[in-house]
Amino acid sequence: MKAEPLIRVGVLMALGVVTVLVGLFGMAAAATFQPGAAIRQEDPSLTPILERLALSYSPGLAEKARRAEFQRKVQEAFRSVGIERLSDLRERAMVLLFQNSRGIEWESLRSLADEGGKSLGVWLTVPVWLPRGVQSVSTHGAPVARWQDVQGQHRFAGEVYLPPGLTVINDKKSYQAGTITFETLRWYAPFAYLLCEAIFREGWFDVNRRVPILAIRSGEDSYAADPRQKPGTIPCFDFQHPDGKDFLKRNVDVAYQRPAEVYHGHHAMGSNHRLGCALDINDINCEKCQDGSPNPISRAGRQFLRDRMHALDARNLPFWVYQIAEEMGLRVPYQWNYGYGYTDWQHLDCGVLDKKQWERLEQQIAGKKP
Repeated sequence: MKAEPLIRVGVLMALGVVTVLVGLFGMAAAATFQPGAAIRQEDPSLTPILERLALSYSPGLAEKARRAEFQRKVQEAFRSVGIERLSDLRERAMVLLFQNSRGIEWESLRSLADEGGKSLGVWLTVPVWLPRGVQSVSTHGAPVARWQDVQGQHRFAGEVYLPPGLTVINDKKSYQAGTITFETLRWYAPFAYLLCEAIFREGWFDVNRRVPILAIRSGEDSYAADPRQKPGTIPCFDFQHPDGKDFLKRNVDVAYQRPAEVYHGHHAMGSNHRLGCALDINDINCEKCQDGSPNPISRAGRQFLRDRMHALDARNLPFWVYQIAEEMGLRVPYQWNYGYGYTDWQHLDCGVLDKKQWERLEQQIAGKKP
């Protein structure tokens, strides 16, 4: 991949057409975002691929027409990547790692090249809705066993946003169009971009369908927000019953000495994040909150009442987001079991390999034709 880019903060002013980059040492002009055109990417070879997937913003475009166009673009994305289903990405990535005698880790995969010689790890910038007054913080990734060991001098991985308060988070009319950057797998990028733009576009046509996206995690082993920031707080909910369906709660402003305390993660060996084909959206960590909102892992029935949770805290994804994710072939939380019963968090990924894919994987690793 290229040298570390500037920290991206998209501020799409007026009708949402001006983007700026805020770097560690100043400001620089960047690409503009025009509805119906893809955002210019750090890797120039990625931009024309995304341009073909750009969604329409024609005035008066009905929801049914938007959904139909989205489905057509999804099929185009499959053709552009050359796969039939998203789990093929997991198979393809694992084959490359094993053939190059690498373990299942993002730090190894991102540096490998595809058949055209392009690195498999890319920084992807997507359009999002941002509450007013959010603060951008860079994130860093490293091949370490604990997120606590990720430091500011480690490789740039993207950015997250710190919100000023829950009232602002839920004030959809004051949202600004912006961008967010994260690392992902080159082959997964068209699908991640298309989903994020579809979410953004719904808010363009209907203020009530705006969803604030303050963090996206995709390709990573261990990551953490930059520690070189001032202490602050982040809003969260503390529910009285961690596994219930009730909504007995209190608001909590979680204090942190550094943003990494609320924005961090380390993924297990089998995680699709290690292969760059997963998305965690608005994932935060709140040790002081019972079944907090939004929560990275939850077994509470209330989490499945998505629209009500979204109304309480707009960072919770409404049900329609999971619907369109499922339509494009992503695995959604309620489709799988996390060891001790169904659990839920805002995680979407390419799924797992079936028996036939495993057999084909073994044959390819052994150097045989499938």
